[in-house]
Amino acid sequence: MAMVRLLLFFVIFICMPSYSHDESWHPKTYDSNIYYYLSKRIPDSVRQISYDTDYCNVYLSFALTKNEITNDIKDNIKKYCATLSARNGELKKKYASNSEVCSILTMTDDVVLLYHDYDKVNK
Repeated sequence: MAMVRLLLFFVIFICMPSYSHDESWHPKTYDSNIYYYLSKRIPDSVRQISYDTDYCNVYLSFALTKNEITNDIKDNIKKYCATLSARNGELKKKYASNSEVCSILTMTDDVVLLYHDYDKVNK
C-alpha cells in the first residue's frame, strides 16, 4: 500500500506542473526550418546514421545492465553498432563544410566510444 501511495504522489508531483501552466515550458519543441536530426532538410544518410546511433545506444544500454544478454541483443548490437565508426567518418568527410550536419554527426562519436569499450570487454 505504501508503494501505491508513493507512486500516486510521484505521478501527481510530476504531472501537476505541466497542467498548471497555460503555456508550455517549450513553446515550440520542433521547427522544421531548423537543422534537427529528424528534419527533412538533413540528408538521408545523416538521418539514417542518427537513427542507427539511437538504436545502438539503446541496445548497448540493455547489454550493459545486469540483465541476461540474449542473442537478439548481440545481433542488434552488431547490426547497428559495428559500422557506425566507418560510416560516421565517411559522412564527416563528405559534409565537412556543413557545420550543422557535422554537429549532428558528433552525437555518434560518444556511442562509437561506448561500442568500442563494450567490444573490448565482450571479446
